[in-house]
Amino acid sequence: MPIVAISVGVSISLIVLLSLGLILWDRQRQRLHLERLKILETGEVEKLLLWLENRQFMARIASTAISIGTATPVISFLAAGWISRGSEANMAISLAAWICACTASITSLICATVLMSRLDRSPKSN
Repeated sequence: MPIVAISVGVSISLIVLLSLGLILWDRQRQRLHLERLKILETGEVEKLLLWLENRQFMARIASTAISIGTATPVISFLAAGWISRGSEANMAISLAAWICACTASITSLICATVLMSRLDRSPKSN
């Protein structure tokens, strides 16, 4: 019975988090649409093109940072687990694999954080 209660609680919290995420995404999409409309109303097509280029640049940075911050730790820990599987006799190799996995994961998280901090800067400074 406790497993069912935990599963229901986790499911409800995931549904709530997903709903809130979709609501926030929709609000941001509406805000961006209004910003584009304001630019179009003023007739500044060059500004709109620059704005769209900056958005694409920021999306590429964000996807790269997310990939670095998630893929590297997952792959390094999977590799360390695979290396240390069945090597009870050689504990030094297992320990070295886990130390390398932790170091690579921390480094990748730092790199992802630095990349995400660059999102507020545009590629072209006018």
